[in-house]
Amino acid sequence: MKREFLENLGLERDSIDSIMSENGKSIQALKEKCSTLEAENSELTSRLSEAEKLKEELSSLSAELEVCKNNFLKLKDNAIQNAVKNAGFSSLSAEKTAILLMNEAVLNGENLFEVIDSLKESDPDAFIPCGSAMPIFSSPATECNTSFGEAKISYINRRF
Repeated sequence: MKREFLENLGLERDSIDSIMSENGKSIQALKEKCSTLEAENSELTSRLSEAEKLKEELSSLSAELEVCKNNFLKLKDNAIQNAVKNAGFSSLSAEKTAILLMNEAVLNGENLFEVIDSLKESDPDAFIPCGSAMPIFSSPATECNTSFGEAKISYINRRF
């Protein structure tokens, strides 16, 4: 508001001064509020920028975690397969049961070899006894002299 406007309205000088003083107080309060809001806006803008950076980092870490998770699952599966292969189970169903139990054990943070040990104690028939021979069939050692071309099969003892 301008003083000239009030003078043109025919107001006295004292009245104009009082009006201008009150107007000045209102303007000063609004300037302070505006400064406060500008400071808050600046702070929120910087916090938003930081939050966006954190979001990008989180996204990157999430992708990295997914890669690590996939690697862990591959390693876990390989470890279980090797443990089952070396345990010497007597049947496929015993192997499958052991694989299920080992998967559960690893996911619970337990040692998968303890699963094999507990299975050996609870069900010794699920394992081939140490020192027993298992036949392994391979290609013929010599040519076949039979009329039907039947192959001779070599029998090899394998010990665990």
